[in-house]
Amino acid sequence: MATQARIGSLISGRLIAGRWAQTSLRFLATRRTYAAPVHDFEKYNPEVVERDWYEWWQRRGLFQPKQGDDASSAGRFSMLLPPPNVTGILHIGHALTLSIQDAMARWNRMHGRSVNWVPGTDHAGISMQSVVEKKLKRETGQTRHDLGRSAFIAEVWKWKQEHSSHIKDQTMRIGASLNWDAEFFTMDAQHSQVVSEAFIRLYDAGLIYRATKMVNWSCALQSVISDIEFGVLHAIEFPIIDPPSGGPRMLRVETTRPETMLGDVALAIGSGDARYKVGWAFLGVAVANTVLQRRQAASLARSMCALISS
Repeated sequence: MATQARIGSLISGRLIAGRWAQTSLRFLATRRTYAAPVHDFEKYNPEVVERDWYEWWQRRGLFQPKQGDDASSAGRFSMLLPPPNVTGILHIGHALTLSIQDAMARWNRMHGRSVNWVPGTDHAGISMQSVVEKKLKRETGQTRHDLGRSAFIAEVWKWKQEHSSHIKDQTMRIGASLNWDAEFFTMDAQHSQVVSEAFIRLYDAGLIYRATKMVNWSCALQSVISDIEFGVLHAIEFPIIDPPSGGPRMLRVETTRPETMLGDVALAIGSGDARYKVGWAFLGVAVANTVLQRRQAASLARSMCALISS
């Protein structure tokens, strides 16, 4: 029994005994023939069960698209997983997207179609450079200029490898039925060439142009930043409810994220910066969210990050 327990621990990553070890041994003996995993746990162990089933699905090639005549007769369904950025790890939003797309992929397989759901990760450009620079500064006190171009690029690729591997592991643990044989990274040589070719074709067709224009320049990164990265200020005016006589009737707020109006319940005024002193006159004033027809209270907060609900 001790020998079985030790072998079982190699399979599940933990010390297991009794029926757990016997079940793992049976699965090990049948894995080469692609027999379905069988578990006989007294208590359900998702870490072991889900991992074993996912490995079985992959070994049988269930996530790969059909080939040849089988694919032509059944019809095809192709889908790209929006590649998550390697700046961090997956969060609940990724889990939601994966769940929805996985349901679509499995539904089409159930209808006999050849499904190709392509996974990948995105380099995230300046965002990844920024997080690596912050990590470098925090751990070594150096900047990318201190490190040098080649050494810094090596650090960026090291970061990418660590995080893309973690993201892949997270995706597998969710159970997403992706075709891992088609996995890509948006800075792979092939994809970089395709992007360059796309820009050349667009330029030759007169759909994009090159000219001297005002740009967003980051003094910290010493680089140009796109409008998407920088953000564009949008002015929003909230009607003041019961405005004082002779006072303003609207409260103007500028933000780069106007879409948050759908969930706004309060406005905040910074108290630690004299530049915002002009806003203190609006403390306790109620304003209306014209999108949701919801009353809001402008409240004094210790920082611009805080929101005080009405």
